[in-house]
Amino acid sequence: MKLSGALQSTRVWLSQAPHAGASCLLLLLSGLVWIPVLLFVASLSSSRGSVVQAQREVVLSSRSVSGILGIPIVPTTRAVSRAEAVGEFQEWFLANGGRMHPNISLVAMDADNANFGYVATGSITKGDALVEAPEHLVLSSRGALAEIVADLHRLDRAERNSAARKISVRQFVRVMGYDEDADEDSGLTTNADAAESLDKLRKKKADRNEKAVLALFVMIHRANTARFWYPELAMLPRECTMALCWDADRVAATFSTLIRNRLRDDQKYYLRIAQALALDSREFVRTVALIKSRSWGGQRGIRMVPGLEFVNHDPVRGSQATFSSGGARFLYEQAQALRPGDQIYGSYGEKHNGLLLMQFGFVVQRNPYDTCASLLKYLNPSFIAANIQLAEGMDCSRVD
Repeated sequence: MKLSGALQSTRVWLSQAPHAGASCLLLLLSGLVWIPVLLFVASLSSSRGSVVQAQREVVLSSRSVSGILGIPIVPTTRAVSRAEAVGEFQEWFLANGGRMHPNISLVAMDADNANFGYVATGSITKGDALVEAPEHLVLSSRGALAEIVADLHRLDRAERNSAARKISVRQFVRVMGYDEDADEDSGLTTNADAAESLDKLRKKKADRNEKAVLALFVMIHRANTARFWYPELAMLPRECTMALCWDADRVAATFSTLIRNRLRDDQKYYLRIAQALALDSREFVRTVALIKSRSWGGQRGIRMVPGLEFVNHDPVRGSQATFSSGGARFLYEQAQALRPGDQIYGSYGEKHNGLLLMQFGFVVQRNPYDTCASLLKYLNPSFIAANIQLAEGMDCSRVD
């Protein structure tokens, strides 16, 4: 209304002073030309949530294809090596508020570029912040659940009468073990922000539920260029060294009866979900194992923190990450300063080798947190004798 009034006043004034009015009109029209530009610039300063919403709309473009669960994705059109993916991840991480110490570098730890780690390129002293990830870069199980539910809800509306629909929101929620007793009118089946409500309905196996949700999100979107987290998901390895992926013979030769049964139960749980959702069962189990080895727990559910997945474990030389409502920080906590070429280690906590092998697929020789009781609870005695160097004075072969 105000703009129309201004044009009307300009027209009257032009009839009275054509030369001066013409100059003014040019100025006014120039200003009108800039209005879309200013609106575009303003849109760039909007929140990340708006960016993610815009990316969701891109998913529905003509470039999209039907992905897992029928959720549309915009797949990458080029082959990307792991090294290239890590470089693109760093660019995305820093451009979206993440921070890395200027004296650290992310480098391959093996010839196959399968594992990466941080190495000092200059002096680093106690208290230095090495990696900082703001909250909006952290991918939580709650956030992943909300995004999947929102995607399925859109498909429910768009394909309600279509035979092509893969799975409804209600079916998905039940399969994932969150809402087994919900009826059609529960509200949880139509709420795009269902994570808050679903979180209250978690069962005793919430930890497994949350890892399954994150694994499913990774499977759906690791090749989806339209999602905000694509640079983070694309660089995740596809190989699996964790015990959840091992065959029965290797598990039997390594672990105690207690842990063998636990691993078997976990595999059955995740295979049931894969079958119900028509997923590639081996790929789903591999992705769950990846999540188990690269996530942190917390009040807001299981979290994947970009930048911290490259921190390799050392129980003596490692520093621990800290978490807050603002995100995650990885500080160097050791008294000895790092010099160029030194690897930077983190600590996954006070974990003995039984836990490390089951969850991450590796052991630490002379682990200070090993005790014979803990090792024998988790591991086969013959495996301990052949594969683990114990601290001086320890002899688990004599424990009854």
